[in-house]
Amino acid sequence: MNLNGQFFQNNAEFVTSRWTEATNQTDIYRLSKVGIGPESSAVKLPAKELVVGGDIDIDNGEFKGDGTLTGGSQWFSPNYFGVDRAVVLDPQEVYGGVKFRRVNAGQYAFWVLIVEQTSVGNYTVKYGAKVKTPTGGTTGEILEFDFDAAVATIGSPNLTPGKIYNLAWLSGNGGGSISGPSGSIYVDNTSGGLIDYINTNSAPSAGGTYTTNSNSTGNNIHMQLLPAKATLSANGFEQWTDSYGMFKKCKQTIDETVVVSAGEFIISFGELTIASGKEVTIENGGEWTIK
Repeated sequence: MNLNGQFFQNNAEFVTSRWTEATNQTDIYRLSKVGIGPESSAVKLPAKELVVGGDIDIDNGEFKGDGTLTGGSQWFSPNYFGVDRAVVLDPQEVYGGVKFRRVNAGQYAFWVLIVEQTSVGNYTVKYGAKVKTPTGGTTGEILEFDFDAAVATIGSPNLTPGKIYNLAWLSGNGGGSISGPSGSIYVDNTSGGLIDYINTNSAPSAGGTYTTNSNSTGNNIHMQLLPAKATLSANGFEQWTDSYGMFKKCKQTIDETVVVSAGEFIISFGELTIASGKEVTIENGGEWTIK
């Protein structure tokens, strides 16, 4: 049934949604104040753009990859490009780190990749991070690496809805002064899986393509692709750098005029500079502490 025109219910305009679809056809928005939570006057008539009547939890999201990083055996050799088609990534998520099992003691570097699967055996690099292990260590131990500390990165971790993305890797250093791994990457089984690969140690590039010649081989690569750390920002500046708010971030330049009113106790951290033309006024009864 196709109906045209304006519809009314109980003599009022019939509204299916008060949200508007964004031009990217993925997100939504509304140009109003919003209240969320149990019924209260503040929620029902919000005075700010967002009023939450309850707790707020900022969650990092779900990892993609092997669930336990235990068992299995070392199988995937150094100096190969590989992709696990069983690890399908969420295009709405931004991935910012990796967990994996160390393949040999000592320091080595390799590439963790996000690839778009155009067809089985054909992959285009969307994003890559070259990770470096600490010195020492024990083969098989679990390591976690944040892409913000990568030796190098390529491309963008922002994915496009409607496309298929997989976890991939280059089990070599792709060139450079840091040696590549000498051990093989762990898998659950050496057959019966969806791991595709091709022998190469050429450095990956954003938009570069791989055509694998060995497909549907090993099962379950021992890696986990982790969502980027969720955080809270003020005017685009992140307020902490870890997942739990333990490592607070603070700008070093005060580039706005600030008034500490009577009865207010303000704390800042680090060595601060007040920008030219700006000032901090501490009124009688106010206090500003710098630690």
